[in-house]
Amino acid sequence: MSALDAILESEVQSFSMVDDYLQINFTNGSILNIYNPYIVTSGNLSELDGKKLSAVLESSSKIELNFSGLLNISIDMRSEAYNGPEAMQLIRVDYPTVIWS
Repeated sequence: MSALDAILESEVQSFSMVDDYLQINFTNGSILNIYNPYIVTSGNLSELDGKKLSAVLESSSKIELNFSGLLNISIDMRSEAYNGPEAMQLIRVDYPTVIWS
């Protein structure tokens, strides 16, 4: 089970570029920070607000997030893709922070 399963079906409240990473804020108070390179397919990042995280596919080389069956974000998880010590960070209300490193 992926830590990202905890935010499945959560709706995106807002997103923003913070310095050099993508921050996705969900209506349940969770925040997902993506530090590694990513690509958006099957849609445009500007369409992310209001979409629900409907599927997560996780492998050793990438994590794919699907929003409402319409928008995909594919995050490069290969070791050479890391810009720093962390690839992603998930912050949830009343739960420990999860770090992909």
